[in-house]
Amino acid sequence: MTARLSPQRETEIRERAEAATPGPWGLYEYGHGGSLIEVAADLKETGTGYTARRGVARFDEEPLDNDPAHTDWTAEEDWAQVHADAEFTAHAREDVPALLAELAAVRAERDEARTELAKYEPLNPQQCREGKHADWLVDSEFTHACPWCQIEDLKVKAERDLDEVMKERDEYHEVADKLADAVAPIEVIGEHSSMNDPWANALDLITPKAEVDRLQGELEKVAEHVAKRAEYVTAINNCHPNNRHDYWRWQGHAESRRQLAQQLGLPVAWPAKSEEAAR
Repeated sequence: MTARLSPQRETEIRERAEAATPGPWGLYEYGHGGSLIEVAADLKETGTGYTARRGVARFDEEPLDNDPAHTDWTAEEDWAQVHADAEFTAHAREDVPALLAELAAVRAERDEARTELAKYEPLNPQQCREGKHADWLVDSEFTHACPWCQIEDLKVKAERDLDEVMKERDEYHEVADKLADAVAPIEVIGEHSSMNDPWANALDLITPKAEVDRLQGELEKVAEHVAKRAEYVTAINNCHPNNRHDYWRWQGHAESRRQLAQQLGLPVAWPAKSEEAAR
């Protein structure tokens, strides 16, 4: 495992990067099949070769290889490794400064986060008084109730409240059934089902108040009409025997009002004196 980057080693890397030939660095490969690779600063190909501000490194096709484990490499594999090493070397001119800059940026963000975090109070451990739940942290020095115990208490209360609501619902249901039965029998309004609502049916059967008021007004008009019978009875009693026309006309008015009063259950109107005699 690679050791953590120490400040001293970082300084050494930065110094080596700053001391190296300024970039960019490029690669130039000699030969058609590849036999030599040069890494150079400010490299530009000319068609027959290249120009560069300065050569940096050279990689040939026969690198020093004293590792017995590599004896099975083919020529193609050996040249591919040479090419990879040259690529690594050439790009190190830009890769190393980029990594150092990124490291500095990450450290700056870290320091900013630490500064922001330091503004908050330290977190203090809390324990469940019942010993049923894991410890937790709070940003306060005061003791807090266990949130998991509070959740359990809330669940119990919610179940209790739900039972109470269901009980009240059943009571209201019973009252609504009684009111619906008072409006019409079950044969008329029907039973509760997904296709039938007896409460709504009962409401449809109830006469609206506006209609009741209208009918009440009509009933008062009828009662007033019937009450005029007393006037016609008085007119009949005072009618001259020879005035047969008015007599029968008033007799018809009086009789029709008497019959209407009896049919509607209203009192039959009499003149004051005739009423006393009728008693």
